[in-house]
Amino acid sequence: MALCRKVRTLPSTTIKAPNSLRQHKQLSSVAVMFPLHGPPPTNLPLVSTAKQQQQPQPPQPAAAAAAAANPLLNQSPGAPCWPPPRPSRSGHGGAAAPPAAAAAVGLTAAQAVVRGAGAVGIVYGGLWLALAAYRAVKKRLLRRALREIVPALQNVGRRQTLFQLTSSVLFRRLYTYLYFFTALLYCFSSVLILVLAARQAGITFWVDFGSLMSLARNNDVYEHDNDVDLVVLEPDFPALLEKLQTPGVLPKGFTADWIGKSRDLGDGLVQRWIRIYLPGRVMWVDLFGGFDFGSKIRINKNAHCDVPKELVLPLGTIPMFDSTAPAPRYVEAVLQHRYGPDWRTPKYASKGSDQIEHNKRYLRVMRWLGKIGLRI
Repeated sequence: MALCRKVRTLPSTTIKAPNSLRQHKQLSSVAVMFPLHGPPPTNLPLVSTAKQQQQPQPPQPAAAAAAAANPLLNQSPGAPCWPPPRPSRSGHGGAAAPPAAAAAVGLTAAQAVVRGAGAVGIVYGGLWLALAAYRAVKKRLLRRALREIVPALQNVGRRQTLFQLTSSVLFRRLYTYLYFFTALLYCFSSVLILVLAARQAGITFWVDFGSLMSLARNNDVYEHDNDVDLVVLEPDFPALLEKLQTPGVLPKGFTADWIGKSRDLGDGLVQRWIRIYLPGRVMWVDLFGGFDFGSKIRINKNAHCDVPKELVLPLGTIPMFDSTAPAPRYVEAVLQHRYGPDWRTPKYASKGSDQIEHNKRYLRVMRWLGKIGLRI
């Protein structure tokens, strides 16, 4: 009874979760001796632990030895076990999930589909918003290109008149020192003013292609356009590029350079033109060459861009925001020639009769993306 008294006097705080294999074995033996929810066993030996260890143990069969090594195997089916089994995530212990839980597990495939669709929707919405912001920025840049490049090109090659020269400090000092020649100089300057004013000559160019179509539709740039298209009549490209690269000719931050693949287009034409880049080189203005071949004007972009001469020359004008820009003589006729009778209907990533450009791979990809609402 000494062992029984000793175990019975153990405080309740001594039985806690085991943190080692040794403590687990000790608590298991205590749980067998004194179940948590049952009466104390009555068949305990009345010898002390020391005396029990001194007594020789009779040989036991293999099953009895295993049961002695693991006291938990000696418990009756109704006796509680220590430690108690951990409940599963479904809340039903280690037993199999009931039909309701199995149905809940079966819904995971539908949930995965819903989550995947939600992720695709988020990505699509992000791309749509990004492209909308890009189009807004691009539209502002194209407006700036038209407002600044057209006047700059109109001023290319113009010369100072003698009246502007006589306003310099040198000529004012000359008038001061040579007063008696003033009348003669003024007479001579008036003649030169008339002559030089008549000979003021910039380059001859006009707005064409998509830029002309967007201005003719609604006096604005097309939000899905990527550049500004101008055509220069009979250009001397090397001399023109040298003028455009002169400081002060183009607006601040604009640069000019060659562009094109230098392919032979026949009749001495080469697929090469000048491109004027806006600051950051994110948008640009293309200066194509228009060459007079009798009844038609050939454009050095490709063979499908030629236009009848009587539709272009002599040049006219077209409204451009709050000013005007040079344009072909018959704007609607030129647009109908290039894009067909329904040119007023916007067509995304369409180049009209220019099938060489229309069938390029990047335009086919853009048209495919446009069908799902992603327009650049």
